[in-house]
Amino acid sequence: MDLVRALLWVLLPISLAGGLILVWQGAPENFLPYVHAATLDDGNQTIAQGPVAALEFIKNLGTYGAGSSM
Repeated sequence: MDLVRALLWVLLPISLAGGLILVWQGAPENFLPYVHAATLDDGNQTIAQGPVAALEFIKNLGTYGAGSSM
């Protein structure tokens, strides 16, 4: 019961707020598979899309952070 309460009342609101911050900062949050774009030097670039913001913040909550050596 404590695990469910911790997930619903602590981790879920933190994840939602963090996901919204990532969307505000420009992380993609859609269900498009790929976008093909033309570059300035007449090349082609494939940009991956998807629900990045929601999943990335949850992943960051479960790690020690970038560069930490634990």
